Amino acid sequence: MKKIIDGLSRSKLESLYNEWSSTGENPDLLKYVGERLQYIDKVNHDFVSHSSDRVVEHTEEDEVRWNEFMKAFTVSDFSFLADSTYRSGNRIGVFMLDGELFFPYGMTLEMLTEFYCDPKHVYDYESTYNTLHYIRDRFYKVGQDSLFKDYEAKKKICELRLGDISKYCLGIKNGTKLKLSIGDTGLVRSANGTYSHIHPYQQTFIEAVAFGTDLEKLEAGNYEDCKRLLYLPKSVKK
Repeated sequence: MKKIIDGLSRSKLESLYNEWSSTGENPDLLKYVGERLQYIDKVNHDFVSHSSDRVVEHTEEDEVRWNEFMKAFTVSDFSFLADSTYRSGNRIGVFMLDGELFFPYGMTLEMLTEFYCDPKHVYDYESTYNTLHYIRDRFYKVGQDSLFKDYEAKKKICELRLGDISKYCLGIKNGTKLKLSIGDTGLVRSANGTYSHIHPYQQTFIEAVAFGTDLEKLEAGNYEDCKRLLYLPKSVKK
């Protein structure tokens, strides 16, 4: 029953809480629903922990190395970043610059970062903005030499455990205003295992999660690093 509760929207949780409060039914579950509501309210106001531009601890030397790295790699070098440029998480489904449609795949990460100097671009394409910072934070954590270490092995584990990882993300996201920056299409379906083959949106999720974590963590069933793919849109403040 608790798993069902974790999957409910905030409005449904409130209805359930009010119903059980008035009838005195299910006191233990009532307490759990109340805790879930408190969790949702806390997340929806915690821009420090969930902002799209939050950053992990790093040194000035890390920043210098990141700036050099951004010049050498393009959006298309990271398939999940490229995919996030047209995901539904963005307010606008296609990238526009000076009133013209353009495809950002050939942009260097440096050029994409410059594109986001305009706050309106952040507002319109915040999912991609968060995904870019997901890559940056991983770079700060492990450095360039380890950035793609064990990537193929990690992707295989993520594919095998797609259901568990999807459930983990949903447990954090459900009922809140958090968004998954690579898009949450099919996330529930992935969690329920109701698919016969890996779909493109699932492959994007697999590649993104695998990139941002360590092989040892995945082998131990620790999926905490994928939380960085979730963010609280700046529009929530308004």
